[in-house]
Amino acid sequence: MPRVRFYAAALRDELQISGCANVDAVAKTLNLEIREIDLSGCDGALLRSSADTAGIIAVRRSIRETGRKRFTIAHEIGHRILHAASVACTQSEIGNWTSSATNVEREADEFAAELLLPSRELVSVVNRTSPSLQVIQDLAREYQASLSASAWNFCDVVNVPCAVIWSTREVIQWSRRSDSFRFFLRRGSRVPDASYAMAAFRDQQFPTQPEPVAAHEWIEDTRLREHAEIWEQSLKLRSYESVITLLWVRRPIFDERSDEDTLLPELDPEEFTLRRKRWPGKR
Repeated sequence: MPRVRFYAAALRDELQISGCANVDAVAKTLNLEIREIDLSGCDGALLRSSADTAGIIAVRRSIRETGRKRFTIAHEIGHRILHAASVACTQSEIGNWTSSATNVEREADEFAAELLLPSRELVSVVNRTSPSLQVIQDLAREYQASLSASAWNFCDVVNVPCAVIWSTREVIQWSRRSDSFRFFLRRGSRVPDASYAMAAFRDQQFPTQPEPVAAHEWIEDTRLREHAEIWEQSLKLRSYESVITLLWVRRPIFDERSDEDTLLPELDPEEFTLRRKRWPGKR
């Protein structure tokens, strides 16, 4: 388990937290007072006392979603555990799963995701049924977490080849792959025209459950079988001008197995997930 996630899991163990975490109680245990105020320019901030024995977590009062507000608090708790200084975090810095996130903010996000969505509990919940966005939405509701964090942790524990893609204004912002999803997904590219995600952006009719699409719409690889399919499910998030997409490889999509099939096609530190058995390149 990565260091920052280990700290979050250890904190849950120390406080004997099971299921949905009471972030107010966690903050109180750490001598942190939560205040909802009319912040301008940031969603959350951690203010430490001069002796560093107490502090204040300030949260923007106008955050509408409970999951987003709780994630912001958990993010600032992460700063308290992991980092030394007071900090103010903008909306784009909290829950920013893109490659542009700074190391400090990514660490706080990873801590918050594990604090709210414990991997040990998610493993059995996620893998007792077929992959779908409904599973991710159920996680977000049960653990009162943000949808993006729930999707991120879903990919860490799901035991079949899946990926989650977040697109905004028809452009892919970030993606997260499960260990067994060994296919390259482009970042910063336009959503495929023939995908259900694009249909969602265009307010066209599209299925509400995972349905097959041509694999080449999402995956570029010369080894793809002719007529290979990948299952896609997309959901439009109007308040974010975004679409979240789940991809699921239900059947083999390559003509023949090669050494590349057993390795990730790119070395990305973000993809070293909790369940990885070996490092890329090692036998």
